[in-house]
Amino acid sequence: MEAAREEFDYVDLELETKDVRNTVRQIKRNGARVIISCHNGKYTPCEEALESILANEKHAGANVCKIVGTAKSYTDSLRCLRFVDKHARRTKLVCFSMGRLGIPSRILSPVLGGFFTFASFHTGQETAAGQIPIDELQTLYKELGVA
Repeated sequence: MEAAREEFDYVDLELETKDVRNTVRQIKRNGARVIISCHNGKYTPCEEALESILANEKHAGANVCKIVGTAKSYTDSLRCLRFVDKHARRTKLVCFSMGRLGIPSRILSPVLGGFFTFASFHTGQETAAGQIPIDELQTLYKELGVA
């Protein structure tokens, strides 16, 4: 609530927050939008689970839905990218996988309509596995012709 009162544009809540719907309403009353997140540090959920998580985040009142898993294979990155491609036109969605094998999903998610991705400011300042420095991300986007 403090962030909303301090006039932050967005407040990020975990889907598992106690009484999440009421908390979302209070944050919105204070003028902020809400990102509802679901993080899985062990694996990337299957497509059916991704669909369920997205529905739950929307039901809770998210302005932006964020689903982040941990890639055990490149297939996990591809699953996130297909999911973003399927839903990002109708929902402000952030979906990618963490870890080295999740890097492709971090890079390509916004190209397919993801609302945003995360990058570190410099090498060594990552806040999660698989983040790449912003200058590298910008270079990749230029090379892909999307920046």
